[in-house]
Amino acid sequence: MFIQTEATPNDDSLKFIPGVTVMGDGTAEFLDTRSAFASPLALRLMGVEGVTEVFYGPDFVTVSKDPEVSWAVMKPEIYSILMENFSSGQPLFRSEEDRENAGPQDMRILDTDSETVAMIKELLETRVRPAIMEDGGDIEYRGFDEHGDGLVRVRLKGSCRGCSSSTVTLKSGIERMMMHYIPEVKGVEQILDQEEEIALNEFNKLEKKLGSKSKDSGKKFACESCINGHRSSSCHHTDRPLFEIKKKGRPVSQCQKFRELRQSKRVHSKCTCNEKKDGTTQGETSKGAGTKPRRFIPITPALPNGLQDILKASQIPSALPADARQRGMSRLFRVANIA
Repeated sequence: MFIQTEATPNDDSLKFIPGVTVMGDGTAEFLDTRSAFASPLALRLMGVEGVTEVFYGPDFVTVSKDPEVSWAVMKPEIYSILMENFSSGQPLFRSEEDRENAGPQDMRILDTDSETVAMIKELLETRVRPAIMEDGGDIEYRGFDEHGDGLVRVRLKGSCRGCSSSTVTLKSGIERMMMHYIPEVKGVEQILDQEEEIALNEFNKLEKKLGSKSKDSGKKFACESCINGHRSSSCHHTDRPLFEIKKKGRPVSQCQKFRELRQSKRVHSKCTCNEKKDGTTQGETSKGAGTKPRRFIPITPALPNGLQDILKASQIPSALPADARQRGMSRLFRVANIA
């Protein structure tokens, strides 16, 4: 037996073609070990390190993996499992009931379906599904709001789940076709299962949190006068003062950038509030004569909550040599993406 592989639009999904019938009619999807108990083959594939999803098509098996794991590591074991299963003629499912429950039931045209719903199902079955299956995926019909917004709700499966081009496929391909053939359709919307929605929301929260940390990270410096208060009549952070207040009969300007940095216990990386044209600060001459120049003080940046926990847990001993302590702190700061 020779098993071929085909790439899919999703880099984390690969289509395995054993050269024999897999499902024949219909498809089956296994998103976790619990659902894979219905199929011995799916259960073994889910046991391969890095496999996150198994999908059966008419004559192929699509395997999806964790982005952190390489196909080069996983392929040999997947080949071995597929070869052993299909060459020995083992049944794909434990029982006929498991097989019937695994496949989608949503494409069947029912007597209770309206003419519009029947046309939608037929179009999905005859025109959309074959094209999506070529990419190692499938589509499920999940409903149509005939008397409301006119949206057809579908769910993508297999390699189409989490694929970066799935939105383009949905809007530019499926939606345009549906609206062309069925005037009652106003659009196509992809819906997610409850587990998928929770995972997506958590991912977006984490991405937003990491983005804000990396944006604000870095060691900041300020002169002593800036720490005590922003006294410049003009600031390089803005073309005009945000507001002016009266202090000792003189207008004092304060820029919005400085206010934000001061609230977070930090100030801008180089204080140039009173910088002269020759590059020296107020009270300092180009030759170094006159008033003592300002002393710049490093301000410890506000650490993310995660790093604070790491620092507390690490408890780097003060008795260690200075270079050892510095190396330990450097590693912690690299973890938190702080320069």
